[in-house]
Amino acid sequence: MDTFRQALRKKMIAGIILSVLFVVGVPCIPIGFSFGLIPVGVIGIVFTVAGFYGAPLVWTFYGNARGCLGVYCMITEDGITDIERIAATLSIDLNKTLGEVKYLINKRYLRGYVLDGNKLVPTEPIKRPNAANKCPNCGASLSVGEDVLFCPYCGGKFPKRF
Repeated sequence: MDTFRQALRKKMIAGIILSVLFVVGVPCIPIGFSFGLIPVGVIGIVFTVAGFYGAPLVWTFYGNARGCLGVYCMITEDGITDIERIAATLSIDLNKTLGEVKYLINKRYLRGYVLDGNKLVPTEPIKRPNAANKCPNCGASLSVGEDVLFCPYCGGKFPKRF
């Protein structure tokens, strides 16, 4: 699994854990202190504070990074390096797409490229994806579903043999 998807997964897991801590911590405070279970009340306070402040931050980081997944896939899986084409295919504003590419490069999720205007220039040879299973609508790699192939970019669905 690539580094970007691992980072997304870690952020999602952290968000879930912090959300659960908040939900568990809130009732622990009155239960712990009303029944004289001081450690339970203190743990409730810690869980509530961690969840209250941590969960929104982590979910915001996750959402921002998750928004870059389409751009990341078009570059790494489909080999598309023209930012204008990526923006048009994903129906995203060009400046937002440039920002997402810069984010991916700065966070070192997208390695082997430098940004030159509206083009990504590879700094090392790129492995081109196999031409099979390409979307006839937009040219993106198709994902395999139960009994169909589907395009994560334009939403097209195709029989496994089209």
